[in-house]
Amino acid sequence: TSTYSAVKNLEDNVIRQLKRLKRMGDYADDANGFPKLTDTVVQPKKGAPRSKKLKINPSKYGELKVGLLQHAKNNPKDVPIVRALITQMYTGFRPKEIMGMPMKGTIRAADAGSKSKGLFLPADLAKMDEAMAIPLTPHVEGTFNAAIKSNSTRFGDKSIPDLMFLTDDGKKIPEGAMSRVLKSIKVPGILEDARTGEKIDYLTAAYDLRRGHATYVKMLGF
Repeated sequence: TSTYSAVKNLEDNVIRQLKRLKRMGDYADDANGFPKLTDTVVQPKKGAPRSKKLKINPSKYGELKVGLLQHAKNNPKDVPIVRALITQMYTGFRPKEIMGMPMKGTIRAADAGSKSKGLFLPADLAKMDEAMAIPLTPHVEGTFNAAIKSNSTRFGDKSIPDLMFLTDDGKKIPEGAMSRVLKSIKVPGILEDARTGEKIDYLTAAYDLRRGHATYVKMLGF
């Protein structure tokens, strides 16, 4: 699929450039159009979206949070990962946006007339290349303050990356670490197979927290 997409993007770019240079007639005719390699590829029918196969039950998030905190207590080295997961649970951000979140400038002072501080995410970190600014809830602010204090205590004046969540060796949380911890927390019935009704006791990846956040927001009427 990735190879197909790459070739298709290349072909589309060539067509745009030929049209811009008014040279389409050198390579294509009105009847057949521009010959594309991707037109000769049989694309397998896509299955149903994952969101149609599995249903998340956000009402189980209280149990999930208790499980995460217990995991942090039993596995101190995973405390930064648990903080990252709790932040994702409350914000619905993508895992990469959480892992790359800066320590400096993320907490913003409240605007005039606002009772809430702000959470700011720079454009170069967000998938859509647009900066994000949302209200900062007390839960997330407390998690950030704990992370900042932990970074100061662990690393002092040492040179470290400007990241909110750092492992004990002063590095960014590695790929897959958030999913690893999340998949280890048992919460009876937190997922359900939409086709069979079978209850599933574990989330499957950190991205599930983004899906769950969207489900919860929809349940609240937004």
